[in-house]
Amino acid sequence: VSGGEVCCAQNKPAPTPADVFRQARSSVVLIVGSASGDKVAQGSGFIVGKDKIVTNYHVIAGLSAAFVLFADGRTEPVKGVVAADADQDAAVLEVHTGTRPALALGDELNLHEGESVLAIGAPQGLELSLTNGIISAFRNSEKKFLIQNTAPIAPGSSGGPLLDSRGRAVGVTTSLLADTPGVYFSIGIGAVKKLLKAAPTLSQSLAEWRMKEGVHTRVSADTVCSFITSKMMSAVPKVPT
Repeated sequence: VSGGEVCCAQNKPAPTPADVFRQARSSVVLIVGSASGDKVAQGSGFIVGKDKIVTNYHVIAGLSAAFVLFADGRTEPVKGVVAADADQDAAVLEVHTGTRPALALGDELNLHEGESVLAIGAPQGLELSLTNGIISAFRNSEKKFLIQNTAPIAPGSSGGPLLDSRGRAVGVTTSLLADTPGVYFSIGIGAVKKLLKAAPTLSQSLAEWRMKEGVHTRVSADTVCSFITSKMMSAVPKVPT
């Protein structure tokens, strides 16, 4: 058109996995608690709101004390349990999160088989590990809505976020089929939304929650503190041999 201006609407390009990781990394945490004997229990979690971190129920079951290790290297004690649901294997913890951002929550019901997903967690304590895959299927198992996918996880990844291609949390990584590569499961994020909606104003300490739930206690927090200290020291660069 003569003398007119042409405005071309440009679609914003979809973020790459690297973009999603950079955006989400400060919201994903390693959870460390005392376990039986001298062992340390490890799991993952992610920020869903001011001073609220989501993880799996089985990650905190039996802990008398726990700490959270953030991506910036700082640690904070778990102050208490805001809400928990054993049937859904989900729990919301009270932890001082400071100014760190919460992950945006998506909707697992809008997902389709074949779509790309990303998982961030701490397999074997290796925090901020990123894996990718696709959605394989959806399952209903023992009252849980599960997202079956191929983004690899391992012990220690439990409680981390399953992210869609735009970086929204659509699930909480929870389990895998042993000896069957490529079959991993996440709880749908809808279970987390329900927990957050029903969460009380005040949280219970881990000890109070443990007694109410009737789960067995584990050893003291001293082992946990020494574990975090050694983990931080191991992160110091060493001269290669």
